[in-house]
Amino acid sequence: MSTRDTIGILGGMGPKSTAPFLDAVIRQCQVQYAATTDIDFPPIMVYSLPTPFCLDRPIDHTLMERTIIRGLQRLEATGVAYIAMPCNSAHIYYEALARSVSVPLLNMISETVAQVPLGACVTLVATPITHESKLYQQGLERLASTLSLSLRGCRGSWN
Repeated sequence: MSTRDTIGILGGMGPKSTAPFLDAVIRQCQVQYAATTDIDFPPIMVYSLPTPFCLDRPIDHTLMERTIIRGLQRLEATGVAYIAMPCNSAHIYYEALARSVSVPLLNMISETVAQVPLGACVTLVATPITHESKLYQQGLERLASTLSLSLRGCRGSWN
């Protein structure tokens, strides 16, 4: 990444998750690029997308996917070099979302799982939707098979 590439962030899916993610991006710019003054930071375009999600109702997956795709395309139209989505649950639709834009869509699940140290036991703290989707569980199982790890050595279960 060039420090002049515009970073796209599709937030608002859990509006409170956007600000901590943006803060983490800023911190990483300081660490990775020694950014200290305003001019040292890359441009960042944040789009806070309201989605049709309510905790007390079933998700309309077709409407949710369509809404997120429209948000990604709107963000892409601003000229971003790639897009990050700090919403775990939105990654349920990752394949279709990634196909809907021509810029790379970072996969937060894959990026997170790739950081798990060899032989580590992992505790997943997540919303019921993220837990039930098994996004992280499947990612960790792929990692385990790739690295020949046993998932049985950890206390607890995948359920």
